[in-house]
Amino acid sequence: MESKRLNEVGKDLSQKISKAAPSETGNLRKSVSYKQDGLKVNVTITAPYWQYVEFGTRRSRAKPFARPTYQKEKQRIAKKLGKQIL
Repeated sequence: MESKRLNEVGKDLSQKISKAAPSETGNLRKSVSYKQDGLKVNVTITAPYWQYVEFGTRRSRAKPFARPTYQKEKQRIAKKLGKQIL
């Protein structure tokens, strides 16, 4: 049961992060995925430039999408899993 809920949480969070990502070409959104590994779920963004979008550079302002989405969803995830998460 716990495994199924973890998978649901990973899928849901990765979809929400993907939806929140700025989309000029769609590559950034397509690069968001998740993988369940035992009792943990990793959400991964594989676009090599995602950090530049999230944190900005000297020449372009930050357009945060991953951290704000996680912060917004953190309590809901914890409630669903019945655990405290970081």
